[in-house]
Amino acid sequence: AAVWEAFDGLSQWPVESEDEKVCTVSWSDPHQGLASHIERYQNSPVMHPDVPEEWKPALFMSGIRVPFPLPTKKIKAPKVRTKKTEAKIVEEAAALAAPTMIYQ
Repeated sequence: AAVWEAFDGLSQWPVESEDEKVCTVSWSDPHQGLASHIERYQNSPVMHPDVPEEWKPALFMSGIRVPFPLPTKKIKAPKVRTKKTEAKIVEEAAALAAPTMIYQ
């Protein structure tokens, strides 16, 4: 509850920006809880070796990043996109802020 209250509506960021982004906190849907998120991403193409580490979900224990559980099956390579589609995806991702982080 304290994290929700601290971040929901936050608009004063420690870095300068022309945009006035406001943080919105919401429940994750349809995945809720650590086990559900691990199951969702463990065998996802985002976990493929070709995907940069900074784009992958992060798992933390006591504030320290720990290895994500290994896949249980062969991971398919991510689909290749055109430059135009890729630029749009990067733009949308930037608007959403940061990669998924799972805390325990």
